[in-house]
Amino acid sequence: MDPPYKWLYVQFGISCGAGLFIINNLGLMNQSLSGSTEEDREGVGRLVISLSLSNMAGRLLAGQILDCGWKGKELLGLSSLSIAASCLSSALIPEGSPSLLLPVAMGTGLGYGGLWAVCPAMMAERYGVLNFGKTFGVVTTAPAITSFLANELIASTIYEASADENTGVCLGQACYMASFVIMGMAALLSAVLTLWIEWDVAEG
Repeated sequence: MDPPYKWLYVQFGISCGAGLFIINNLGLMNQSLSGSTEEDREGVGRLVISLSLSNMAGRLLAGQILDCGWKGKELLGLSSLSIAASCLSSALIPEGSPSLLLPVAMGTGLGYGGLWAVCPAMMAERYGVLNFGKTFGVVTTAPAITSFLANELIASTIYEASADENTGVCLGQACYMASFVIMGMAALLSAVLTLWIEWDVAEG
């Protein structure tokens, strides 16, 4: 794969995929931290609301900040850092404290929303608008691929290895800590990648 936007594909895939990974696993994390095999619908509901509102705020803020003159790659890096911090901090939450997942959900929403606002703006600015629809469609496959692989190869393996054989439910930090550290480090590296790369500029 050698289009001019290959680095954006990699960066967006890792950072946004990590955010999607958190979103997909918030419910299981809430259950694991609660120390109960019963589903906490109220707790999950709070997380979903917080995540949704933060996601909306992240998109609005990113758009406003871009209009104020910030460079796209800087905001892309900050959004990736927000997701990395959410991933890594979630691995430190002790059992019995599911309410501490609220800041994790909010940080994820801000970063995830910011990425989706910045990515198309960067693509248009750096790579031009020719074939923009096809290019954007290709780039946005990256988070889905990353999230799928992370869930299938990392999260599910770790969760099932620590789950109770009778109930299939896993309780405690061991259920997710390693997988979130891995994804958090990946998102952190993607933030560094954003600032290190000399992004291509569209010709003409």
